[in-house]
Amino acid sequence: MTTIRAAKAEDLDRLMEIEALTFPPVEQAARETFSYRLHYLGSWFFAAEEAGQIVGLINGRTTPLSAIRDELYEPAELPEGRWLALLCVETDPRWQRQGVARTLIEAFIQKARREGLLGVTLACKDALIPYYASFGFRHTGVSVSVHGGAVWNDMRLDFTS
Repeated sequence: MTTIRAAKAEDLDRLMEIEALTFPPVEQAARETFSYRLHYLGSWFFAAEEAGQIVGLINGRTTPLSAIRDELYEPAELPEGRWLALLCVETDPRWQRQGVARTLIEAFIQKARREGLLGVTLACKDALIPYYASFGFRHTGVSVSVHGGAVWNDMRLDFTS
């Protein structure tokens, strides 16, 4: 059974391993970025565990923006707001297709609702549009984000509609 908990600074090595396993190098977050997110955005950085081993992660930040912009990925102080930008959700390939990411995303959404946020926004590639739609996210068009030189799609889960 997957357990979701707050990620901690001492998890950084394992979190970076999963990052390297799940994203191409040009799209990977730097160690300093994850370190920043753990330290300053820790209330929105969760780890998924199976039998005491971290097998997945999710992180994000609050923002006034209802769509992803590249600056949200950077380790910088930015204005907070009532939208939650989901920056990444990752599962160790050995644990994929076993519900780990779904459990992480559901925990993220539940916390955002409890905290009275307006909704959750993310950017994904074409193949993942149906997956995120299964959580209630709506495709709102091609994103202005060019993170890693890729084409991304904006997805939004609006709690007010």
